Amino acid sequence: MNNNKKKLLLIIIFSLGLLGGCKIKSEDTNEYISTKINKIIEETNIKELSAEAEQIIKNSFLYSNQHDLDKVLQCYVDRYKDFNFGLNNLEYMEMKCLTLITDELRYRQYINNIFLNEQNLEIKEIKIYEVKYDIEYKNDSIEPTDSGETTKEYILIKIKDSNNWLIHSIGTM
Repeated sequence: MNNNKKKLLLIIIFSLGLLGGCKIKSEDTNEYISTKINKIIEETNIKELSAEAEQIIKNSFLYSNQHDLDKVLQCYVDRYKDFNFGLNNLEYMEMKCLTLITDELRYRQYINNIFLNEQNLEIKEIKIYEVKYDIEYKNDSIEPTDSGETTKEYILIKIKDSNNWLIHSIGTM
């Protein structure tokens, strides 16, 4: 066998070894994430209401209506620290209904999505609420949605070593 064929054979063997290693690492990572998701769901008790989590949502509405950006930001995780929430264009927000989501599959999907985007985030608990509310803007044309009744999912988390609930994200239904 000439040198070129030997080199090619070594490259193929090495590449296959890397691919096999990637598969094992991927399976290990998936198992690790699955274990973390199970632990968070156990810790959360998704069927149990949380007065503290609900209060954070209510506070975010209260502070938004007061146009108090500093207090609104205290209701959210740090990634929103540079977000202004359109408070300068907000007339009012009025909560109509707050309902706990208890579908385990939705919890698993959200937790998995969080881990895909924020691998270093250590979540202790998570709650998902469906929130129906009226919102009125001063100028609808500068907002992504129009004034009126809307329903959104509020995803709240407790970060490990913290007893405070924070809004992690707000999603469309």
